[in-house]
Amino acid sequence: MIQMKRRPILLNKLNLKNRDKGKVIAVSGVSRAVGVTHLVIVLGNYFEKLGKKVALIEMNANKAFEKIEKAYEGVHFNVDETTFFNIKRCTYYKNTKGLSLIDILAKNYDYYILDIGFKNEKYFGEFLRADIQVVVGMVSEWKKDEVLHFYNTNKDTPSNYNWIYACTYGSNSDIKDMQKIIDNKIFSIPFNPDPFIIKPEMKKVIQEVML
Repeated sequence: MIQMKRRPILLNKLNLKNRDKGKVIAVSGVSRAVGVTHLVIVLGNYFEKLGKKVALIEMNANKAFEKIEKAYEGVHFNVDETTFFNIKRCTYYKNTKGLSLIDILAKNYDYYILDIGFKNEKYFGEFLRADIQVVVGMVSEWKKDEVLHFYNTNKDTPSNYNWIYACTYGSNSDIKDMQKIIDNKIFSIPFNPDPFIIKPEMKKVIQEVML
């Protein structure tokens, strides 16, 4: 189980579940490279296409947002000079030294989507306190042990029963096998290679399972 070495940075400063505006969605992974950032961007673009104002907040050291910014702005753009950038109604906050979650959450967004990444002790407290918590993992035969390990080591966490497990690279039988073990809501993420173009299957899953 991930042990928090300090209290969540927003504890006693901001009660996320009682906010008048803005829903907080936190996405974490059972291991590295399972598609956390990809799903974060998918969710951001889903809400953006509904006309919502969205903040995507990078809370890991992968620097994926820098790569997205450079691809969007051009290879000669100096990403070191910015702390955030906009693509339509989505604002991407990069994990820079001056990142202040408190300041971002005080802004007027409809959705705040936290890219927690994997085994992030520094910000895992914010994952626990989000309105919606999503755990990403792979359930193929050679990767499902990572999902089970994450589940077993965190199942005694008070809010664990609310966590949604979003799985990739597994068959329907793989999902059914996992459902026999994991008590939480668990579903398969449809193939959606371009996170900026949301396929109908993905829209349906977001509407029916994640919201």
